[in-house]
Amino acid sequence: MSSDWGGLTPRAWQAEALPVVVDAARAGGRPVVAAVMGSGKSVLQAEVIATALPVVVQRGHVVVVVAPRQRLVRQLGATIAARVGAERVGLFYADEKQAGRPVVVCCAASLGALSEALDRRVALLVIDEAHGSEAPTVRATVPALRPASLVGFTATPYRSTASETLSLFDSIAYRYTIEDAVRDGALVPPRVEMWRGLDSPPDIDRACLELMQAHAEGPGVVSARTIEDADDYAAYLTAHGWPAEVVHSGRTAEEQDATIERLRTGELRAVVHVAMLSEGVDLPWLRWICLRRRVQARVRVLQEAGRVLRAHPGKAEGVILDPWGVLAREGWTTPEAIGAAMEADAEDTETRPAPSARELDEGEVIAIDRLAAWLAETVAMWRRMGVLEEDAAGGAWRALDASARQVEGIRKRRAWTRIYPASHSGPIKALMSVPWALSRGQASDLLGLLIGSYRWRATHAARTGRQAYMVRVPAEWLPRIEDAVCKVAAAVGRRADREDARG
Repeated sequence: MSSDWGGLTPRAWQAEALPVVVDAARAGGRPVVAAVMGSGKSVLQAEVIATALPVVVQRGHVVVVVAPRQRLVRQLGATIAARVGAERVGLFYADEKQAGRPVVVCCAASLGALSEALDRRVALLVIDEAHGSEAPTVRATVPALRPASLVGFTATPYRSTASETLSLFDSIAYRYTIEDAVRDGALVPPRVEMWRGLDSPPDIDRACLELMQAHAEGPGVVSARTIEDADDYAAYLTAHGWPAEVVHSGRTAEEQDATIERLRTGELRAVVHVAMLSEGVDLPWLRWICLRRRVQARVRVLQEAGRVLRAHPGKAEGVILDPWGVLAREGWTTPEAIGAAMEADAEDTETRPAPSARELDEGEVIAIDRLAAWLAETVAMWRRMGVLEEDAAGGAWRALDASARQVEGIRKRRAWTRIYPASHSGPIKALMSVPWALSRGQASDLLGLLIGSYRWRATHAARTGRQAYMVRVPAEWLPRIEDAVCKVAAAVGRRADREDARG
C-alpha cells in the first residue's frame, strides 16, 4: 500500500502503523490504535481516511468520524479537511448539520441524529478517543450504522471500570508508548515541581501561585474544580500580577478560542480551566501545567500531565506543577515512570484485580465536575436572591475531601429531594448519590442548599397557609443540566452502594 500523506513527511510510527491498521480493517477486523497523547493520532486518522476515500466516493458511500465533544469535532474536522479537501468534509453537531459530504465528523451525542439523516452506506467508521465508545449513544447507534470497517484511536485503551472497556473493537493493532515518543522527539520529557511549603494541606491558591512564580515560564494552564472556582482563581491570579482568564462551559466556543489565542501570543500568562485537558486538546506550545484541582482518577491525572509534554519548536521540557504531591507520591516524575503508569492502565481489565467502585474514570470525574459547577451556580443564584446567606468562609479546607460527617449528613437527607420539582431534581439526586466524590467545600454547599430549601419550604408554607409537603422549590430557581450528566453520577453512586453492601 502506498500513501503520499498529502505531501507531509509522516513520523516513523505513523508510517509504520498505517498499513497495519488499513490491512486489519480491510480484513474485517475492528482494530484500535493505542498511541500516547500528543503523538499525532489525528494525522494518522486523516491518512487512513484519505486512503479509503477514493473507493468511498466511487461507490457513493460515506466515512463517519466520531469525536466526544464539539471542540474536538471542529479540531479533527480541520485536520481531515487539510488532508482531503474542505469541500469533502462536513461537521455534524448542534450548530452544524452537514450530512451530505463524503466525510462527516460527528459529535458522539449527535450520532443517533446522524444515523437517521444518512441515506448512504457507512464504509468506514472512525471513533476518536475510542475508550469513550461505551457511551450509550455510541453503543446503541454503531450497530444501526452497520459500518463495513471500524477503526478506533485512543491513548488509553483499557480503563478502570467495566463501562470503559472496548467491546466494539477486537484488537489493538498498533501501540506507541510515551517512551517511544520521547525517544523519537514527538514528546518532551517532564519536569515535576511539587509544593515544598510547611503547611499541609497547603493554601492551594497561594501554593499554586508560588510554584508558578518559581518555575513557570511561557504559556500555561491551571485546573479548577468548578466554573465558580475557575472564575475566582483567574481573578486571584490577575490581582497578584499574573494575567489570567478562564475556559469553561460558561463561555461560548468563540470566547474560549479567543482566550486560548491570547494565552498563545503572551497576552495572558495563564488560563484557568475546568476539564479542558481531559481528552483530545492539542496545544503543543503549552510550557507548563498546574494540577491545582485534586482528582481521584489515576488516568485523569496522567492525561492532564501528558498534555504539556507535546513537542514544539524551542520547547525542551514540559513543566508539571504538583502542589498536592500526587505525581511525586506515585513516583511519576520521569518519562519512564509516567510511561509505565500509562502502560499499567492500558492492560486488559480481565488481567487486573477488580478496581474499587470509587475509582472514577475521567468521564465520571468530568460529569461530577459539571454537577459541581451546577451546584456552585445554583448556590450563587440563591445567595443573590436572599434564600441563602452569604458564606464568608473560605481557604484551603474547601479543597479537602468531604468529611465522613458531611457524607453521612448528605445521605441522611436523601428523602429531601422531594422538595424540588421532579423536572429539575436530577442534579440534586445525582450529587447526593456521590457525596464521597465531592470536596469539603462542595459538600458544604450541597448541605447548605438542602437545609436552605427545607427552611424556605417551612417559611413559605406558613406564610401561604399550605401544607409543607405540598410546597416545591420553583423550577426557575434550578438551572437545567443534561440528563446524561446526572445519569453518569447516579450510576457511580449505585455502583459504590453495591460495593458497600457487599463489603
